[in-house]
Amino acid sequence: AKELEDEEFAPFLVPVWTQLAMYSEGGGFYRWHADGLNFPATYWLMGPAALYLWLRWGAIRRRALTAIVYLNTPDRPWGPEDGGTLRCRLDGAKAWHLRVDGSAGAMELVPAADGVLDVRPQGGRLVLFDSQRVEHEVAPTFRQRWALTSWLHR
Repeated sequence: AKELEDEEFAPFLVPVWTQLAMYSEGGGFYRWHADGLNFPATYWLMGPAALYLWLRWGAIRRRALTAIVYLNTPDRPWGPEDGGTLRCRLDGAKAWHLRVDGSAGAMELVPAADGVLDVRPQGGRLVLFDSQRVEHEVAPTFRQRWALTSWLHR
């Protein structure tokens, strides 16, 4: 939050969409994607259809910050055998890991040598990242996994 306050950012708006996701034990996953939408200049070559898409995808285009809170049972640690990790390609962007259990402070997460950061969905964990720059996926899940995701807009 401190870094966001120091930057010349427009204020955040109240989230428009919130998503509650439950992945079952059967290997549910989500492919690599970014939560924001880059609208390349070449799209305008589509003529009126481009204007329609630009307006239609407006809420996605304005996503600035993704916030995920894991709602899994916090009393059982999430192990590698459970799968379901959030895998992030930070590519110069930053992600933060905050504990919602009363522990003080935030910890900046550091990716592995291959540039991918794995975050286990431990109950009570809050993860924040740049919606436009951080590409991410959910690895196959072998234990019931609950996540509440919201997107802050500018």
